[in-house]
Amino acid sequence: MDWAILGPTRFYIYDLNGDHKEDLVVLPEFYSSPVFYIRNNSGFTPAKNIFFDIPVKASFLNIDDFNKDGIADILVAAHYQKQN
Repeated sequence: MDWAILGPTRFYIYDLNGDHKEDLVVLPEFYSSPVFYIRNNSGFTPAKNIFFDIPVKASFLNIDDFNKDGIADILVAAHYQKQN
């Protein structure tokens, strides 16, 4: 992954799958769909979107275990979103 070429807007680091390894979530553009990467022994592997049932676009994310059930939760925020 060459982030200098891609120019992502935001990086988020969190253990998404509970394996005690920090995983990576990237918002490639200011208002875009999050891309998930799971850390393994050789680096990061692209992962399926396991958090959303429908396509989601965001400007910002907040990742934490909000309800304290041991599973990562994601809060999605979008600035200046217009309805069509």
